[in-house]
Amino acid sequence: MINIVSGIEVLYLFILSNHDCEMVEVEGRKEALGSVCIVNSYGNTIYKSYAKPESFITNYRTRWSGLTYGMLERAPPAASVKRDVAMILRNKIVVGHNLQKDFQVLDYQHDDPERVRDSYCYEPLMSERDIVVKKKSSIAQEQSEEDQQPVVVEYETVKRLYPQALKKLAKKYLAVDIQTYEHSAEEDSLASMMIYNKHSVDWESLFNRKNQKFDLLSIE
Repeated sequence: MINIVSGIEVLYLFILSNHDCEMVEVEGRKEALGSVCIVNSYGNTIYKSYAKPESFITNYRTRWSGLTYGMLERAPPAASVKRDVAMILRNKIVVGHNLQKDFQVLDYQHDDPERVRDSYCYEPLMSERDIVVKKKSSIAQEQSEEDQQPVVVEYETVKRLYPQALKKLAKKYLAVDIQTYEHSAEEDSLASMMIYNKHSVDWESLFNRKNQKFDLLSIE
């Protein structure tokens, strides 16, 4: 049972729902929801459930997911878990890592993309690397059909941003080791929440929310 209680004082103008999913492989080599965990901005777990996919499970990926046959055999149907999660996340700011992948396996589309905080694609948390690419002038010259002269290709070094694994972010910014063995949806959710809290002032400065109102809801 999920109880959403309104009218309780909170420290934020919004509730942060940090969530993480673990997945199994089903027929057709597709990924399916195996477990999900949601914690609030205080680090309290407000929802945690295993989920039994409709399709036959071909690989529990126990080494990475931590999931086993015994955990999922009597778990609630995945469709029911997805409905619970959608109800909780509605009108909330959602914090996580690589949320696009989680949303996909949850069959979920957030009602407001501006309420999504994803450490996977937040630029200050991404790593910068040097890569060698063709200069734009060289590309344009190669594509020109009128120019029959030999093409001199020139290259340049540019910087590109790449996502970092949650494990690396936790080690760098929290000085903790996670995912040392199997993944834990609860552990990953807590790590996402703590990383967000550490960067929340700068992160929220990117979003102008002065004219927006959020439901002051507390989930117990």
